[in-house]
Amino acid sequence: MEIGDVSFHDAKILEAKELVGRQIMEFLIDFPVDWENNIFEHRILRFDWVTHYAVNEIPFEGNPTILEVNESVSERGANRVEFATNAGNRVIDYLNCELVNPNEATTNL
Repeated sequence: MEIGDVSFHDAKILEAKELVGRQIMEFLIDFPVDWENNIFEHRILRFDWVTHYAVNEIPFEGNPTILEVNESVSERGANRVEFATNAGNRVIDYLNCELVNPNEATTNL
């Protein structure tokens, strides 16, 4: 999946999970599936082969909401994405990513 092809604006980050031994980061998000009717559903945003993850957010009540997504390439040549949220930002360097329905997720710990 190309992360720039998906609009994450107004998605809420509900949970961030790191699968350390597999270099995977998973974010459970409340994702806008129908903007016009204000319908959101849970999705897992999964990043594989994560080599860097940083959170720079202020103390915040409630779930951070994604306002903007910026893509680039890291110094080591990995894909880099920065999520600007209403609480600050999160940066991830990774090889691949996918957006999956939690009911169809196949992650085995």
